[in-house]
Amino acid sequence: MAMKVSVADAKNHLPKLIHDAEKEPVEILRRGELVAAIVSRELYLRMPKGDCHAAVMSWREKYKDDLESEAWLPARDEDPSGGRNFSWE
Repeated sequence: MAMKVSVADAKNHLPKLIHDAEKEPVEILRRGELVAAIVSRELYLRMPKGDCHAAVMSWREKYKDDLESEAWLPARDEDPSGGRNFSWE
């Protein structure tokens, strides 16, 4: 189970939290919501590293026929704004 601390406590006790993170992850909370984490170098190096560009290019290659067909686009006679008609008058 990860240790949980507030942003203020993290700011005031960063060296201790880094030391603690070598044993277990430290979660940093703002108003009760997780905003950051400190983990050991060992855990960090074991985490999978994503390559966003490679993932997008792979997705584009997989669906290139669908993307080139333009069947997923709205018909040209449709209003692309998708909004409703409005007037101040």
